[in-house]
Amino acid sequence: MRTVIAFSLIGVYLFYLMLTIPCLGQAGRRWHGTAAEKPLYLTRALKPTGWRENNFLVLLQLAAGLAMIIGGARGFVFGVEALRRRSASPR
Repeated sequence: MRTVIAFSLIGVYLFYLMLTIPCLGQAGRRWHGTAAEKPLYLTRALKPTGWRENNFLVLLQLAAGLAMIIGGARGFVFGVEALRRRSASPR
């Protein structure tokens, strides 16, 4: 049962990628020279203070996003473990 669930999740994720990344089917020919449509969130948030988009803000937003992904994953795992402990029958 676990194997079926694992492969179905992988299939759903691949389908999601095909819908989200339009140039995936073109073997990445158009990946060079792509640019964001909008400025970074930090650039927009700090614009009134005079900050412009630079490598520091790019790396700062990248680090913040990575920290949020890792923190969310850890929180998810801790929550699942707590739920398992709570629902486990006493031995």
